Amino acid sequence: MEKLLVVVADYANMTVNQKLNIMGLFNELNPPAYPYRHPTLFLIFKMRAELGEYDTTKTFTVKLYDADGNELLAIPQEIKVPTIKAGRRPEINGVICLNNLEFIRPGNYVFVVLVNGDHKGEVSIIANPARSLE
Repeated sequence: MEKLLVVVADYANMTVNQKLNIMGLFNELNPPAYPYRHPTLFLIFKMRAELGEYDTTKTFTVKLYDADGNELLAIPQEIKVPTIKAGRRPEINGVICLNNLEFIRPGNYVFVVLVNGDHKGEVSIIANPARSLE
């Protein structure tokens, strides 16, 4: 599996023909205080299958780690890899909506995408120190 894209956004969806729609890409949070619950964010990934992976089932797992390497979240899902069409390697799109994700303190948080346990990509979010509302 080859990574094509791993991003975090305010909103994303996928059409019935697998077209990705992404709005509001970001990699920083500026909360008023900690702990902070971010109302909604979307993790989006796009992978391309390699030879030999067509028409198989893979376990895609998204994990979230804090700056100390503590695993905060793990979301596994089984995805069937399509067969090759017209000589083109199949692509797999994933859109995961996360509601009320809690950030305990400022720092670097990393979403990691694994396929059958192998690291395929990651994206960081920087949670900045709480901002003053004055």
